[in-house]
Amino acid sequence: MRTFGQILIGIILGALVGGGCMWAYIAYSDYRQEQKELAQQEMDQRQAHKDSLMRIRAMQDEHLQVEEKVEAERQLMCEYLTTFYREEIFGDHRSHSSTTAVTPSARTSCLTRVRSSRKTTAG
Repeated sequence: MRTFGQILIGIILGALVGGGCMWAYIAYSDYRQEQKELAQQEMDQRQAHKDSLMRIRAMQDEHLQVEEKVEAERQLMCEYLTTFYREEIFGDHRSHSSTTAVTPSARTSCLTRVRSSRKTTAG
């Protein structure tokens, strides 16, 4: 038969092994939870970075569209002024749908005139 000392040693050893197992399980559980949180934080950071890039690209696209619209308006204004001067001022009454295109030098001079007229009216 076992003595009281042997039973007590068995209970103490069982408690130590059980306590060690519980400690290991809790430590592993905490480790898994920390890894999940780190992964979630990394995903959140990546998503925030992706969102900021999308906002920047959207702003760049919007800015480009505005620039294209302004350039198109300038070209229309230059074509109108060139046609107006050609037909009304200089007496060249060719139709607007003629095959002659507005030359780059005429467009540049037209832009210069439009800009100078804006400066004089603004100032």
